Amino acid sequence: MSEELTSDQKKEIFKKQPKEVQWGIVKPFINMFGSAVSRKMGVLPSLSAVAIAMLIVATLAPEVVPISILQARILISILLFIIPFSLIVYIIDVNTEAEKALECYKEYTGIDIREKIMTKESKLSYLWRYISGSSPLIIAIIYLLIVIFLLYIIWF
Repeated sequence: MSEELTSDQKKEIFKKQPKEVQWGIVKPFINMFGSAVSRKMGVLPSLSAVAIAMLIVATLAPEVVPISILQARILISILLFIIPFSLIVYIIDVNTEAEKALECYKEYTGIDIREKIMTKESKLSYLWRYISGSSPLIIAIIYLLIVIFLLYIIWF
């Protein structure tokens, strides 16, 4: 009957492995961690939107949730700001992960995928792909500007 290895035994076995094998062992865990962080960030805008909807419904029936106008303004302002802020952070996080993936690929293969794409397509099609790839961030920034405008209307 085989016994379970202790944590220290696992570490010793891991340290004795070549770097390529070590990387193969830890890479799935690093990917799981990055994926979990990204998924958590992706939930924030949805939660804020639902919270705003509930808050607006609650202000329509002050008997249900006794909340002052000032309290409602504060809560709506915070929740409105969280939506574009978390979207921007999420998009930056996804872009960072994509860049890391390309760098890891280049580190192991010596091939820079971006250079290969650039040499195969015209500069105009590359520019269009860059703009379309940046569109989520552009839209999130536009949404942030709209939220700032709404906050100005709420408070002034």
